[in-house]
Amino acid sequence: MSADSVMGGSQPGLAVVVPALYPHHEGRPRKLGPAERFALSACAPAVAVFFTNPFDTVKVRLQLQGQRAKAVKSAGASAAESSIKATADAVIYRNSFDAIHKILRNEGIRGLQKGLFPAILKEGSKNFFRIGMYDPFMTMIHDPKKGSSPPWKRMLAGSMCGVMGAFSCNPFELIKTRLQSQVSAANAHQAVGHQFQYKNSWDALVKTYTSDGLKGLYRGSVLSMARSFVGSGVNLTTYSMMKEYLILKRNWKDDWVLDMVAGLGSGIASCIAMNPIDVVRTRYYNQPYVNGKGTLYSSGTDALAEVYNYMDMRDSFRNFDQDGNGVLDRKELADAMRAVLPNSGFEDAEYEKMIRDATMRVLEIADQDKDTVISFEEYPRMTEEVQKIYVERAGAASLFGGIRPRSMKSFGV
Repeated sequence: MSADSVMGGSQPGLAVVVPALYPHHEGRPRKLGPAERFALSACAPAVAVFFTNPFDTVKVRLQLQGQRAKAVKSAGASAAESSIKATADAVIYRNSFDAIHKILRNEGIRGLQKGLFPAILKEGSKNFFRIGMYDPFMTMIHDPKKGSSPPWKRMLAGSMCGVMGAFSCNPFELIKTRLQSQVSAANAHQAVGHQFQYKNSWDALVKTYTSDGLKGLYRGSVLSMARSFVGSGVNLTTYSMMKEYLILKRNWKDDWVLDMVAGLGSGIASCIAMNPIDVVRTRYYNQPYVNGKGTLYSSGTDALAEVYNYMDMRDSFRNFDQDGNGVLDRKELADAMRAVLPNSGFEDAEYEKMIRDATMRVLEIADQDKDTVISFEEYPRMTEEVQKIYVERAGAASLFGGIRPRSMKSFGV
């Protein structure tokens, strides 16, 4: 990015162009032309992706790890399609470092570099617009002669460039995400999310286009554009404002150190802003499709709601899991029943019998593997049964006396 774009316009007496970035012309730094700017905007990030792709693979695996499987709603779905095989709530990767270690141990460096080719194409096509169009767009909405551009114009320019870049690279982003989630049959125990089993990038593109057409390649593009609108706006605005502040207020030299500091700061800010949308988009990309319809999420909005509800349910489960061992035993279930069904007008012995009966009923219905505890995978079925018990008991005025227990909010009532 040129210094003029950082400042929102050149200012007399302020030399902020980095000579090392531009070839000299007649003893003075030469500004890049439009074609050169677009080319470098596409090539530089495409080279950098060799170093960032392993971390992107880890990010995709971690984001898919918490995805809950849902039954396929299509009436014509086969048995295999109707049972989505996903290690949805199993904790395979405890954290980023654990994920890197396990992927390297089981899949080698090739495992970390999965999806590298579409990642290169994605970065090239995205940043052709995202960075290359920033200066021209700023020139359209701000006159450099008026001095430094206001933050909202920089945010608008960055966001619009990000939207254009996101739409252009969506097919490559989709394929990259699916390839990064894949594991071989020998490493099936590490699978997270749906496994498409593509042979390579070309196979992924052909199969996606054959099954879903052009629409399939641009599936999730609205989420991508929303993500980039937020991320690019924050990134480019933070970058330009940090450089301007450090040059004008702190008298920093406009060199590689300044670029690195501003780049790190803007990168952190944009990651924080984008990550919630990124999680939703990754899960939306990676879901299986039957007859052109997603089996987990019907739309980006539905995916957002499902992810939010999942996190809400996870928090609810942890509240009842007092010892933190990942399951609810009889005592914890009984305590949960007491929170939902308070004693209102019962003798102690009668109330405790009601709690025992409710606990046994929940175990009988929700404990699918009959191990006398409720796991998080069984928790959704438990919440359904608790809701039924709540409605039945709430019908008796002598039990609740018109009081609505706050704890029942955890069970969706």
